[in-house]
Amino acid sequence: MTKTFKKLTVADRNAVIDSLGISDETAARELNITVEEVATARTEVAATAGFDATPYKAHFQKPTTADSGSATAIERPKKKRGPSGTRIVTAFDAVTTEPVSLAEHAKKYHVSENCLRQPKRFYSREGVVIRVRKKDGVQCIWREAVESDEASTPAATA
Repeated sequence: MTKTFKKLTVADRNAVIDSLGISDETAARELNITVEEVATARTEVAATAGFDATPYKAHFQKPTTADSGSATAIERPKKKRGPSGTRIVTAFDAVTTEPVSLAEHAKKYHVSENCLRQPKRFYSREGVVIRVRKKDGVQCIWREAVESDEASTPAATA
């Protein structure tokens, strides 16, 4: 805003100072000049009649901390990132024991194929393993039951 204020003519600056009731000290600080230079400019150059100073009003108002909690905090809208809610988990829960096309499954549940290719990252259930492999040239997804460690190890003989 300081650069914009500097680009104004001296007459326009005087109009802004007069219409907003800005002190000479504040104007000098914004223009990076001395108070004497501001006072001289105000006495020697007449302010532009009918100049609209409303775009500059917000720059010279003091910030309030009552509403936002901080005078410097600027609230920006949150960006939506990724699928909302439990869409990914629902898609993994719907995976069957029979291999199905990954692309069709992703489209049906409105989830990206990249998410479905990373079951270790996005899905964890006891006793279930999600597999994603190519079968007959098509990327497929299916689930397999995990055998417990006791059943998979051979019995120790005494």
